[in-house]
Amino acid sequence: MVLKKGYLALESGKVFEGVSFGAENEAAGEVVFDTSVFGYQEIITDPSSFGRITCFNHPHIGNCGCSKDGNESAKVCSSGVIVKECSAVISSHLSEFSLQELMLKNNAPGIEGVDTGALTKHIRDNGSLKAVISFFGDYPSKLVEKAKELKIDDGKYIREVSCKEKYVYCQGDEGTIGIIDYGCKNSFLKSIASKGFKIIVFPYDVTAKEVLESGINGLFLSNGPGKVSKETGAAVKEIIEQSPSLPVFGVCAGFQAIAKAYGAEFKKHKTGRHGANHPVKNTETGKIEITAQNNGYTLDVSSLEKSKEFIITHTNLFDSSAQGFKHKKLPVFGVQYYPSAAMSETSYLFESFFGMVKKNA
Repeated sequence: MVLKKGYLALESGKVFEGVSFGAENEAAGEVVFDTSVFGYQEIITDPSSFGRITCFNHPHIGNCGCSKDGNESAKVCSSGVIVKECSAVISSHLSEFSLQELMLKNNAPGIEGVDTGALTKHIRDNGSLKAVISFFGDYPSKLVEKAKELKIDDGKYIREVSCKEKYVYCQGDEGTIGIIDYGCKNSFLKSIASKGFKIIVFPYDVTAKEVLESGINGLFLSNGPGKVSKETGAAVKEIIEQSPSLPVFGVCAGFQAIAKAYGAEFKKHKTGRHGANHPVKNTETGKIEITAQNNGYTLDVSSLEKSKEFIITHTNLFDSSAQGFKHKKLPVFGVQYYPSAAMSETSYLFESFFGMVKKNA
């Protein structure tokens, strides 16, 4: 197979040359770097990656292949993917198809041969940048201009990845958990289902009335891309106020939704947090958790403190940002990273939520 030459052009004027390993078309978006060594299939199919071009720090990507059960959504959500080298050899017996096949099937462009170390340093110094990947043969200078002119409104991303209408994901006899889908990962749905709960999934713009009339015993506010609107926060506030005994747990976009419900604001993070090695301290126990993250905003703690209703429970040790809180009186809490429902150092969060739901059933 002849690999086609292409370019990655940044709004800063920096241009990287490479060759295709996916669809030979054009993609645009905010370019971010991800420090994960593995989990590339899950990352690029994670709805939280929507609208972003993902650059993997690790120089060798694709050697484990991909599997049908590895997708976090039905498609590749990253606008494009950047790697130093896409492995031509697959060494895992669990693999069913290659990373290149996944990219081609989803018509997603990937560029390899890029100096990802230099690109990462450039993003680290300049912040996340608008960028274009193209294999159409345009001059690099033209692509730089395209990147500069790119309009990004990540407040509209959630509507692109959320389900369009309510549906029942599974039945169960441990209680009913409602999930507001801001871009929920498949692994969250599977993990919650494995605990014996009935799951009802709602679109991002569901009304408080519809949620409360569904007979749920707990509400999970999912992950998702970009920033959460004030309207979304208002709906969450209405749910909490009308049903103060309802356990509410939010992660990532769900974390934003709860905070915005109480008047908090978020600021764009310089580079975003994308990777599987972010150390977070539980300020209540003093324990350190190594977390997986895929988000681009930082909570303005002073804006949340104005409500005087929340306690900060988790702090990121890389940038000292607040990444977890809980309500002082109500069963409402959230974190800005991906907790696990299986045995891990972060599983206590889901265990606590599940216990609240069962008690409320």
